Amino acid sequence: MNYTSNGFGPENHLRALRELSRIHFGKIPAIFREKSFSEYGNYRLSTSQLATNADILIGYGPVVNDGYGCSYSPKKNQILFCVSSFFSAKETSSDFFARSLEGSLLQMRELCLRMNANESSATFSARSPEIPPLPTTTSKTS
Repeated sequence: MNYTSNGFGPENHLRALRELSRIHFGKIPAIFREKSFSEYGNYRLSTSQLATNADILIGYGPVVNDGYGCSYSPKKNQILFCVSSFFSAKETSSDFFARSLEGSLLQMRELCLRMNANESSATFSARSPEIPPLPTTTSKTS
């Protein structure tokens, strides 16, 4: 993670090379016009840690029409999430995503508690815990 956090992730370097080629040579090299490169930058899930000591929730929108934005801020005893998606995308639902995320986190919590109690990991049930309805604080970006 430090590798990417320190600017050594490939996506930013590739985008910089593309823009430098456009600026200095007036054209974009073929590799950047390939379908695979355009798909490489279409993140259906755009997520990032927004660490802050303040008691605020910061969020951002999805980067593609049928995607999600999901920021998270780890705290001492909780993790705050902000989930967003576009109203216009029939494929996405911020509420469903948030409930699914919560269910996954509850399963991980159960596993960690059982492992800490020295129970065999073989006794862990992969069943999904009951997911309570979320308050209507999740929103879609218009």
